[in-house]
Amino acid sequence: MWAMGVMLHELLSSDGSLPFLGRPLTMHDFTTHHDDCTGGYGDGRLIFDEKCRACQLTKELEDALGQEVLQVVSEKITAGPEAKLLLGALLCKESATRPNANDVLDGPWLAAAPTPLGELEFAAQPDAACQVLLNVVMWRLCHDAEVNKCFAAFCLFDKDHSGRVKRQCFRDAFRNESSSCVDKVFDTGDVDGNESLDFNEFATLCFNWSAMEAETLGKHIHEFFVDIGNSQGHVNLQQLCVFFGEAVSEGVLQTLFQRMEVDSNAFLTDTVVRDFILQGTSKRTVITWDGCSF
Repeated sequence: MWAMGVMLHELLSSDGSLPFLGRPLTMHDFTTHHDDCTGGYGDGRLIFDEKCRACQLTKELEDALGQEVLQVVSEKITAGPEAKLLLGALLCKESATRPNANDVLDGPWLAAAPTPLGELEFAAQPDAACQVLLNVVMWRLCHDAEVNKCFAAFCLFDKDHSGRVKRQCFRDAFRNESSSCVDKVFDTGDVDGNESLDFNEFATLCFNWSAMEAETLGKHIHEFFVDIGNSQGHVNLQQLCVFFGEAVSEGVLQTLFQRMEVDSNAFLTDTVVRDFILQGTSKRTVITWDGCSF
């Protein structure tokens, strides 16, 4: 946490400076006193000569070490008072009094303010194979406005800052929806079956796939099929079985081929899968989040 405070100071300071390093000093600066220096011990205490640079440097160091909270270079910090308060807490000498990570995230400077996301649909594909395919595509997407919107929602759902959304937290956000539908969406989205949604799984559920250009979606699917199929981007049933492993059974994949109207002995192409995803919205399980309730 101390190191985070140092880095935060560097980020927020007007000149990228580190805290406590106002100027470079050496041991020679502290030990080389003027010939007429009057500093030294007297009456059981240290006396510092105001005209002696070595004395004054030693006094500055002693004053700093005697403070409960080391002072940051406040005039160089361009952020507001809440950021400066956080810096003072992170750069406290006593480690026991420094905030932990959750304290910082829940504090006034970083606490998530209500985000005007509006209503957001969470949709589960009608079968696990299609959901996993979309998860693979999601990994390949760049952070655009739609992905950033999913991330903003994820931060609100991830109340314990664990990097995962637990089932109960997911349920709490959809109190006005049928509990069976909520669980179905969660279970379909939880492709690794660990009772939580990481960001990729979460984003796959709430990403607005219909807003993506068909050409872009097809391009990502093609790249994936080239990785697991042949150089033309064609994938057969056996290759999909190898890729999915135990996550999806061969029977489920055969059903997926049938639903796409492709013979199980033939190949899938990016065009077929792309059109199936974009045209199969009516068969999804959809629940709506109002953007704020938990």
